[in-house]
Amino acid sequence: MLKARDLTIGYPGTVLARGLNFEINKGERVVLIGPNGAGKSTLLKTITGLLPPLGGSIRQGSLVQIGYYEQEQQGLHRDKDVLHELWDQFPHMNELDIRKALGGFLFSGDDVNKSVAGLSGGEKSRLALAALMLRKANFLLLDEPTNHLDLPGKEALEDALADYPGTILFISHDRYFINKVASRALELSLGDVISYQGNYDYYLNKKTRLQGTAKSGPAKPERSADTGEKIQYYQKKEEERKKRKHQREIANLEQSIAHQEELISRLEKELEQPEVYHDYQACQQRQSELEQIRAVLHDHMEKWLNLIDTEQVRS
Repeated sequence: MLKARDLTIGYPGTVLARGLNFEINKGERVVLIGPNGAGKSTLLKTITGLLPPLGGSIRQGSLVQIGYYEQEQQGLHRDKDVLHELWDQFPHMNELDIRKALGGFLFSGDDVNKSVAGLSGGEKSRLALAALMLRKANFLLLDEPTNHLDLPGKEALEDALADYPGTILFISHDRYFINKVASRALELSLGDVISYQGNYDYYLNKKTRLQGTAKSGPAKPERSADTGEKIQYYQKKEEERKKRKHQREIANLEQSIAHQEELISRLEKELEQPEVYHDYQACQQRQSELEQIRAVLHDHMEKWLNLIDTEQVRS
């Protein structure tokens, strides 16, 4: 997927790291860890091609398509509303699919009519992430994607990444998010890259053991009580996350159902207009749209009923 050999990164006159050697394989979810100023964001920009390497090489597979999320959302258009910010990027998609993509990142109902200029930092982040997930890139580079996101926003991102089939390289200081997403850690520190298999807890534990071994021989095993408490904590967090996700899905479906019912009502009224029912082509077009929307409505109603049944069983 990607290989770096003797890579030097930085800016003209300023080297941040040199002699970096690492690989990222297809399907991996890798978190890039290191102190501020180590060059993490610079490395992502170098991989995307926004910055040239100062030395060495980066090789990517011929089929790699990169999707890049940066902390500053400079690509958003202040003069557009949320719906058209996304729709104008993907004009081949229909409105229902655009709304569904926005709903996945918590934009529902009248939220899609908000002006981009008036969005909060978290809302801009969610909008940029929704666009990124629609681009169908097979290699995501994410620079602090949870910055500005509240808890529901983070969970929406976690859900989207859980369903994402490609490769991910990301920077984050959010321990819980890293544990949910990462399968490997790359530590960028003192001009070197060290790989740790596992999530953030494994990385910290391994690093502590290595430091303990270096200072005073073999480190003492972690207390089982601490491990048990940690497992209980994450189990509780996961149950709470699943419950909130379930409730979000119900709310999103209810918004979608209401919107589809409005579209059906509008099309039925149009079919009653003489200029439409006397025009065979226009009439056929409206009928075709009605059939498609009714099929989607039926599907969403069934999903909504199943979710409501599940909610009642849990209660």
